[in-house]
Amino acid sequence: MNKNEIYKKHQEYLAPCVTHYYEEPLILDRGKGKYLYDIDGKEYLDFFGGIVTISVGHCDEEITEKTVEQMK
Repeated sequence: MNKNEIYKKHQEYLAPCVTHYYEEPLILDRGKGKYLYDIDGKEYLDFFGGIVTISVGHCDEEITEKTVEQMK
């Protein structure tokens, strides 16, 4: 899916009040450790902490492994 298709779905499916935060939404593709990457490969430092987030980073191998084991 390209950026224009994603922007169109963003406008179509998200509540109108959410779409006014920015002209073009940041389209994230993946995260690893403390970094996030957009669909163009640009790297961003993820320093956001929210109500249901914890500061362990993205896709930490040890945490993912232990989580999968626990779910089994």
